[in-house]
Amino acid sequence: MEVSELLSALENDPTAVSDLEGAIKDAMALDTEDLESFLGELVSGLDKGPAADAILKVLDQTFRRNRVSESGPVLAWHAGLLAWKTL
Repeated sequence: MEVSELLSALENDPTAVSDLEGAIKDAMALDTEDLESFLGELVSGLDKGPAADAILKVLDQTFRRNRVSESGPVLAWHAGLLAWKTL
């Protein structure tokens, strides 16, 4: 699923995060560069709002499950960036 489609779906229903979780999991399965690229595109276009809150929650949960993996720092960085942008 494209980033624009994910964002549109989350704007319509911020509780429907299963596609986002799947997309993050797919990007993590490839390598950290793909994850970095995906999350960079996802976070760069967000402003305050329910979709941003939903994405932040998913990033936080995913980071906590994958803290010691190679993906951990990438997830933490983008979660922190999003939190900073939406404060």
